[in-house]
Amino acid sequence: MRPPSPEHQSPDTRQQEEEQQGGEPPQPQTNGPSEPSTSEFGRIEPDTTGPGSSQENADLLAQSLRNCLRYFLPPNFPISKKDLTSMSSQELVAFPLKEYFKQYEVGLQNLCNSYQTRASSQIQACEEKVHVLEQKVREANEKLQKLRTNIVALLQKVQEDIDFNSDDELDAYIEDLITRGD
Repeated sequence: MRPPSPEHQSPDTRQQEEEQQGGEPPQPQTNGPSEPSTSEFGRIEPDTTGPGSSQENADLLAQSLRNCLRYFLPPNFPISKKDLTSMSSQELVAFPLKEYFKQYEVGLQNLCNSYQTRASSQIQACEEKVHVLEQKVREANEKLQKLRTNIVALLQKVQEDIDFNSDDELDAYIEDLITRGD
């Protein structure tokens, strides 16, 4: 039978195996005084494929609960990740889950509210930009229309029989005049 993969072994099991093989257990890398990540505390999912005693199952369940609690730990919760890691099964039974989930929910709600507030302010800023740009387009169209009117008046002074049915006809006539002049 093949032994379980290292990802399904607890740190203690890996350390014991390495000591039996004469190797040094790997030292976790630390990035300063910050709390260790959840993945540094052993398996995320226990190996439940093999037979086990009730105590082993209880220990695996307690380890899974520790991992879950560490992963979703609210930022200002009075119990640290390090303290969670060292909690016994009895301490886990007495763990204040109600307060834990209440703080987690409040933190999640605050996060959602901040995203919603940020999105609302971005929407408002975009709507203001659209309004300004629409105003500029209207002003540019009005200016273009005045220029076209002035060009028609100028052309009619030069040639009295000139008449345009659309702006496109006027634009084509002006373009033709420019290219003929070259």
